[in-house]
Amino acid sequence: MIRTISRLPKEQRPVVHCMAFAKNLEQSIGKPNVAIDIKDFLQIKLASIQAHRSQFQAPELLGDKTLADKELIERFGTEHFWTYRFD
Repeated sequence: MIRTISRLPKEQRPVVHCMAFAKNLEQSIGKPNVAIDIKDFLQIKLASIQAHRSQFQAPELLGDKTLADKELIERFGTEHFWTYRFD
């Protein structure tokens, strides 16, 4: 996708927000510059995580916790993204 968008003239390129997964990624690429509050959708997100728990590595957060638990809200209530720079 990035290669395709990079071929567009600069004035036609959309803003691209990306997710990153790696150890020490903030040391490599910096902190994310976009944060989106998704607390209104937290119940749906947690249901999805529970439905795919074999692919998720934080089972300790899902057990008997409720949507009001501060830990769940802090961990899953905001999505973070990096804006891709086409420089």
